Amino acid sequence: MIQLKNLTKYYAGYKALDNVSLDIHEGSIYGIIGASGAGKSTLIRCINLLETPDSGKIIIQNQDVTQFTGNKLREHRRKTGMIFQHFNLLSCRTVYENIALPLTLSNLPKPQIKEKVMELVQLAGLTDKVKHYPSQLSGGQKQRVAIARALINQPDILLCDEATSALDPNTTRSVLTFLKDINRRFGITILLITHEMEVVRTICDTVAVMADGAIIEENSVEQIFLNPQKKLTQTLVHSVTHERQPARKTVNDSSEGYPVIRLAFMGKQAQAPVITTTAKKFAVDFSILHGDIETINDKSMGFLMTKVIGSEEKIEQAIAFLREQHITVEVVGYEQ
Repeated sequence: MIQLKNLTKYYAGYKALDNVSLDIHEGSIYGIIGASGAGKSTLIRCINLLETPDSGKIIIQNQDVTQFTGNKLREHRRKTGMIFQHFNLLSCRTVYENIALPLTLSNLPKPQIKEKVMELVQLAGLTDKVKHYPSQLSGGQKQRVAIARALINQPDILLCDEATSALDPNTTRSVLTFLKDINRRFGITILLITHEMEVVRTICDTVAVMADGAIIEENSVEQIFLNPQKKLTQTLVHSVTHERQPARKTVNDSSEGYPVIRLAFMGKQAQAPVITTTAKKFAVDFSILHGDIETINDKSMGFLMTKVIGSEEKIEQAIAFLREQHITVEVVGYEQ
């Protein structure tokens, strides 16, 4: 549905976006993660053309929206909802009035406005808050108002710019559940930028990692967690899976010890006794250094750091067998 082709954007000679290309499938929840200054906000603002890329194309429904002007541009922005980190609510207007604002500005008849607003108020769980002002709401309630307002024009795309960064963990989970429900209920494509890997693993189908204005890695969220390729991605994954490196220093030379391997597995394999089976089958021992089972986008996923002890031949056979069981195996070093 959304194709970004070689997007580049400069600010006073600084390259904020560096030849960015992405394919975002219709109805998916797509995450973009990276540190502050990575180019995430610039990218998302280019999609609704609050920023104009210096080069490249943004193809939505087979149309290059970078060429839009006038009514076509206004219609594109109307069908592209936007949610911000700090809610951007009008303090002098009630919940009802904030949600209704886009329709009020378009001069829609009041009965139609009321019908649409009350439907979204109920969906957002804010029925008892319609006459409240933003100062009377919690952070999570404010963000639900902002989400409802973004949905009022029935957008095809919902852009979330660090939408949960100002919220506590429990409220974040509540808002993410609300966004996932919206995605499933209406089929809205959600593009979500964040610096929190916890957000990615909770809600996203696909994730791209940004650094210095460029995409350095992209994959399904499951594969990103199972087998991260880039050092930055590995650091982000380990920050939420709580994986620890071996306490003793590993070396790169197999002649100096036994292999230390990282195993990552999901679904039924996360519950199966694969280590016991492998140890018996190949007469090797596993010295467990660290292990955990996590939930990634509603799927069980296991992570294990272990040293494999045995003959070189049997260790190679054991590792090959583990890979045949659809387990990701990475040799991270060797130790005595």
